[in-house]
Amino acid sequence: MIEDLQAVRLNDLPPGKRNRPRLAVDDGDPKPFTPERKGKNKTADPRSDDQKVPLSRCKRYAHTAYSTAPLIRASSGVPWFDVIITKPIGVKTMTEPPRRALFRGERIFIPWEKIDSVLLDMDGTLLDKHFDDYFWEELLPERYADLNQIPLPTAKEELYALYKAQERTLNWTDIHYWSTRLGIDLLALKEEICSLVRVHPGVEAFLQFLQGQKKQIVLATNAHPKTVQIKLRQTTLAPYFDAILCSSDIGMPKEDVEFWRGAERVLLFDKTRTLFVDDNEAVLAAADLFGIRHLLFKANASSRALCKGSTRFSSLKNFEALIPLPDQK
Repeated sequence: MIEDLQAVRLNDLPPGKRNRPRLAVDDGDPKPFTPERKGKNKTADPRSDDQKVPLSRCKRYAHTAYSTAPLIRASSGVPWFDVIITKPIGVKTMTEPPRRALFRGERIFIPWEKIDSVLLDMDGTLLDKHFDDYFWEELLPERYADLNQIPLPTAKEELYALYKAQERTLNWTDIHYWSTRLGIDLLALKEEICSLVRVHPGVEAFLQFLQGQKKQIVLATNAHPKTVQIKLRQTTLAPYFDAILCSSDIGMPKEDVEFWRGAERVLLFDKTRTLFVDDNEAVLAAADLFGIRHLLFKANASSRALCKGSTRFSSLKNFEALIPLPDQK
């Protein structure tokens, strides 16, 4: 499945599989865990220069060279795609008035004939956010307290302050950053509780519907690529995605409009014919500013938290509400 992802060069592809610029996935070889190292990881990459041009090296598109990135194949059946970085162009912002806030449990009408691409967040949207809440708010503070021989309340206070300082940055979800910063192997810690990963109700039925409608299905997440691998191994969702795009691939978090400009160039979606669903209003606001036409807020991100809708965007409780009834198709 996702753990079998491997990069290949463009010339290694059969002729019929070239020039299909739709996907960005991997971040190249993972950096080894080195908690004692304080600066940036300097471990040499064993691949030759013609084997690597990961998108995460291209931070801001306006200040980077343009080249062809590695291609990715998932043995689970996700097809081959080319990753092409093209010259950036200007993007107009939305001019229409804000959408009316909406929260309802019944079916939500979506003009599917006007949508070609569906972009979906992972944590809190497709997957139950309880995993992340427990990991960052309970498990990690416990291990941090044990490591530093301090009371748990003190550990939580220190960690929450560190989290706050990295909000809306790539470090927020970078497990290598936090492993080095805290001296704890976060990757191994997440593996310990991977059985807690849960898919929200209605998600797989919705993905099956999208696949039947021949829509482009993209997982667009701020999560680190290694975290994505851990979580998708616990589900059956991976084969549904045409593309998996992490914010580290673009070099900006989804809360920044620059992420969406980069995503458009990589995925080649039409923003006027795209639906995006996320449980983060700040992310939706950035997508709205960029010009994505159809936006939904995923309510009840965590099964253990109070369900509440958005005050700005139409809210969704269950993905099955987006599937038309037989007489509506």
